[in-house]
Amino acid sequence: MVVVRPNSSSKRNGRGILGFASGINAKSYIILGLTMVLFSFSCCYIYIYNLHINSHHFTTSDEAAGNWRRGSSLFHRLEGMSNGFSWKVIDWQHPFSADEESRFTCTWTHFQSFLSRESAPMCVHDDDAVSNSIKGNKRWSDCDILPVLWNNGSAESYVYVEIGANIGSCLMEMLLSTNASIIAFEPHPMNLYNIKKTVSLLGESYQDRLTLFPLGLGNASATSTIYSATGNMGNSGKVISDHPGQVFDQKNQFTVHVERLDSILAASKMKIGLMKMDAQGFECRIVEGMGDVAEIIDVMKFEYAYPWLHSHGCFDLVSLLMKNFDIYTGFHDGVFSGLTNDIEVSANTNTVFDLFASKRNS
Repeated sequence: MVVVRPNSSSKRNGRGILGFASGINAKSYIILGLTMVLFSFSCCYIYIYNLHINSHHFTTSDEAAGNWRRGSSLFHRLEGMSNGFSWKVIDWQHPFSADEESRFTCTWTHFQSFLSRESAPMCVHDDDAVSNSIKGNKRWSDCDILPVLWNNGSAESYVYVEIGANIGSCLMEMLLSTNASIIAFEPHPMNLYNIKKTVSLLGESYQDRLTLFPLGLGNASATSTIYSATGNMGNSGKVISDHPGQVFDQKNQFTVHVERLDSILAASKMKIGLMKMDAQGFECRIVEGMGDVAEIIDVMKFEYAYPWLHSHGCFDLVSLLMKNFDIYTGFHDGVFSGLTNDIEVSANTNTVFDLFASKRNS
């Protein structure tokens, strides 16, 4: 350590320890002192003001939800309660409860992005259609088109929203092949566990891009029972079999939270470049709960699954969406094709396919 002390020559030359020029007097010291006090007060005021502004927008939950957000203004809330059961957005610093770790397990495999070819470890179910595809093909092909749709028109400030994230196969495709900021909803605790396991192994920069809500979406705030079928953990909303003899195991039934989308997202504060919706027949209720959020969506990819839609009393999904969107059957080389408005008339009981909704006049 170097210690600097005034020497005798500095005193003889009228210099003190601060090294000011000779000739300084008591009045000058007073003026200097007042100036320093005023300067310190100004700095303190600026710091407190900025702290107040930031605290007005940020909470601990906000920071946990992802640094990409410019405060909580994009969200009406990050936690809530339905019928006595509480929910909270996933905190990537502490994503797991002791109960989850004791009840759930997963199988590790590798996911590889179709577009970027980037790969990462992924937590999947032991025996499930999506999981088996990822174990065999390193991806779920339904997700391949999502980054293409995103890159076709979304600006950097736009958001990707996924309703029905399942075990996270499409989230992984978007995380590894785009720079999109992502908001995802998945109500099933076992699927949520897999997503959290997977994302927890990714770098912090990926975690900061993903805001994950442990919720189902609908047209009202409520709680509901969610079911799981053998071989299809995505078949969750109601006991509707993919085929005769399919079993719904009671131990995989859970009480989950359901909220309206417009009670979570602040439509005036964001722009949704792309939305993916796959809710096993609950899509009509979700669209009814979108409110003004529907007006800020550019493009939506959604599943039209006749058996599940009609079992949930959803007979007019396309008609509901046509209030804000044109509906297409295909997307190739940056262009939507197959403009349609009569899917519900022509669909038969076995119809299951993807459709695209593009904001009218966008």
